[in-house]
Amino acid sequence: MRRCLLAVFVAAAAFAAPETLVRTTAGPVTGTAGNGIVTYLGLPYAAPPVGELRWCPPQPPTPWTTARACTAFGDCCPQEASDQPFERGRAAEAKQSEDCLTLNLWCPADRAQPRPVMVWIHGGGLVNGGSAKGYYDGTQLARRGVIVVTINYRLGAFGFLTHAGLGAGPQGNWGLLDQIAALRWVRDNIAAFGGNPGCVTIFGESAGALSTCTLLASPAARGLFHRAIAQSGAAPNGVRTVAASQTIWLRKLADAGVRDTSLAALRRLPAADLVKAYHGIGATPGTSGQDMLCLDGTVLTESPAATLAAGRGAAVPLLIGSNGDEGTLFAMRGGPRTKRELEALLNRLSPTAGAEVMRVYPVKTDADAATVYTAALGDASFTATCRRVARWHAAAGQPTWRYWFRETTALSNRLGLGAFHGAEIPFVFGQVDGVQYRQNHRRLAELMNTAWANFAISGAPSAPGLPDWPAYVAARDNAMVLDDQPQVIDGVRTAECDMWDRLSVVR
Repeated sequence: MRRCLLAVFVAAAAFAAPETLVRTTAGPVTGTAGNGIVTYLGLPYAAPPVGELRWCPPQPPTPWTTARACTAFGDCCPQEASDQPFERGRAAEAKQSEDCLTLNLWCPADRAQPRPVMVWIHGGGLVNGGSAKGYYDGTQLARRGVIVVTINYRLGAFGFLTHAGLGAGPQGNWGLLDQIAALRWVRDNIAAFGGNPGCVTIFGESAGALSTCTLLASPAARGLFHRAIAQSGAAPNGVRTVAASQTIWLRKLADAGVRDTSLAALRRLPAADLVKAYHGIGATPGTSGQDMLCLDGTVLTESPAATLAAGRGAAVPLLIGSNGDEGTLFAMRGGPRTKRELEALLNRLSPTAGAEVMRVYPVKTDADAATVYTAALGDASFTATCRRVARWHAAAGQPTWRYWFRETTALSNRLGLGAFHGAEIPFVFGQVDGVQYRQNHRRLAELMNTAWANFAISGAPSAPGLPDWPAYVAARDNAMVLDDQPQVIDGVRTAECDMWDRLSVVR
């Protein structure tokens, strides 16, 4: 009788807690199982980039033999606190250190068939952020039948500093090399977690979308992913040479009070001193990331914009889009108060920009200046640049879909933010359980969550209850409008985007 009871208890325990042990190329790991999902947090995909490895390409992690319990998020790269209204006044991430090259996985417990994989690259201007934010939780996406991977990578001076002391070796773009190393880890290990290494989707928002578009253009990332999603971020343009980047970094280090700028001294410098060094490199909304990158000859041989404009990007399906009120967060930092101030600000773009912009965005009184500035800022930095990438990719014969997210909440409206930059992220991940969300938001989240997962599964976005989503056609300029009544609309911000295209120069 005792033997029978013991067998029942063992069987019940096995059913309640499925085996989580997985053997990676570096060593065995265990995770946490619950509700049909197995989670692995803080799994190292590269060695800590500290000491002599600071400003080096990511190296393989030191192997281990005893099972490593992956039950807590790893540290994010050192950074300053975010200035966003929902995060102001606290550290951008709870734990920070240079030992930051870790990733997290959400895997369906059923491993009967290989699952498509979605690799999330977080935003933050390449100077802030990390993978531990609650709205990056991959549980809901994993319930759609995919494996979700979220990664940390090097940021700011840790991720993009260039230096003459490095000689002819790799220069800058360390954060991008980290992203590529994480994709190589996925290629080499994801099958052990039940994933399909031949069906990998990269997706990200803001600087994560900029990274996605950069990886589309990078020869070093070719073949490591098979679909791409870019949310409110596009291809960097006019990327600096290594020499120009080195000059800028030396100046920024001096401005931060660093006297000894030899490579050996900088590798001994406390992390807190290096955190200060990125300020001013990329203060312009929508361009901070591109101003961090350089033409290193490995990750980038030309600007990603030039690569994609010439039709030389990765031949993969692309889903790309932006939000209805991209400029509101950035306009909070200050803008023109009068019509004359607005025109002067716009004329810095080109001698005729002021008149051209104010023709497309009519300014009748001084009171209109701030509103027009906010709309123009969002369109110039995100809406037009995302459409540009959609047009390039579609012209190259690649399957392309465009969206425009414009759902708001009572809180975002009360703060004057509307469908702000980043507002779509909780909907994509299905994390809309906060008090500001209502039933209609949860329905939209279900539609978007499913459409994103189905894009990873099939290469086309779709969801039961969502209207048929046609591929992007430049002549139609069509996009799926995502709000409480999703619909396909032709001519989404066409006049505004056409104008910004006329003012832009791809180089």
